Amino acid sequence: MSVTLFKQLYGLFKAILLLCKNNLVLEAKILVRSFVETSAYFLFISDQNQEERTKWYRHSIDLSQKIAVEEFNATIPTGEDRIDSTFYENIEKEAIEYFLNKHGQDKNQNEIRSRYTLKPKDAAYQLKDDVRKIFKTIFSTFYRPVSALSHGQAPLQQTAMVDGQITLKNPTKNDEHVCLKTTCVLMYYVIDNL
Repeated sequence: MSVTLFKQLYGLFKAILLLCKNNLVLEAKILVRSFVETSAYFLFISDQNQEERTKWYRHSIDLSQKIAVEEFNATIPTGEDRIDSTFYENIEKEAIEYFLNKHGQDKNQNEIRSRYTLKPKDAAYQLKDDVRKIFKTIFSTFYRPVSALSHGQAPLQQTAMVDGQITLKNPTKNDEHVCLKTTCVLMYYVIDNL
């Protein structure tokens, strides 16, 4: 699993550098958000108890995929082709069983999904002190506005009124600096953990 996550991180790293080089900083910010999440998972898995942490990560992702398929299929009108959810139902069963064994048979699926699945912030906050501090700063300052941006909800600090129209502001050198610094610092820790 670590190799797969590293390959993803390396691709994101190259894409972020390329976007910043071509003055597409807002787009780079969106990828930096993905980079933050993936690096949190990578560092969490490679930190200790790799086999158990890989299972926790994998089953959390499996539940997320099942939910995504359910939500997608709910948008498709009756009678039209939907995603065959058989595969996702099977991985969901395996994931639910994993979490029940780990946290007790008295848990229900909603409780498992909300309390026991691994989220990027949860993974990051279980890392060593120096890395955890960096992630806390990223999650408290950078992550939320960029999440809004990546979901088409540009935060107010990213917009301006031009000729009576709300538009996205041009990124500043500071925006580019934050993208590059965040990515390079996290990539340092990722490579250090290889």
